[in-house]
Amino acid sequence: MMNLEQKLDNLFAAYRSAFPEVETSSTFVPGIWQKIEARRRTSILKLWTRNFIAASAALCLMFGLFLISPVPGGAHLAYYLDVLDADHDAEIRADLYLIQQPAPESAAPFLVEEE
Repeated sequence: MMNLEQKLDNLFAAYRSAFPEVETSSTFVPGIWQKIEARRRTSILKLWTRNFIAASAALCLMFGLFLISPVPGGAHLAYYLDVLDADHDAEIRADLYLIQQPAPESAAPFLVEEE
């Protein structure tokens, strides 16, 4: 038994010599609290970020399900262009959808001669 106690004492002595004792000062405790608060701030920021990402994902999922689900009563949702399309006559629609621009002369194909 005495041998085990000596080994344990030697282990504790080696541990004490590996880490020197820190002398406390008047700034020791406030310094520790500053370190604790700095870690808390980063952890609170991480917590808010995680919650924001989870809420955004849930909101996107909810909007996606809302857009996919059929409208009760068989009513159809009209898109903005559909409403505009219904308000204009055929000539204006043709102008809106079939805008033709002349091709610039520089866009004409050219031949490259090989040497």
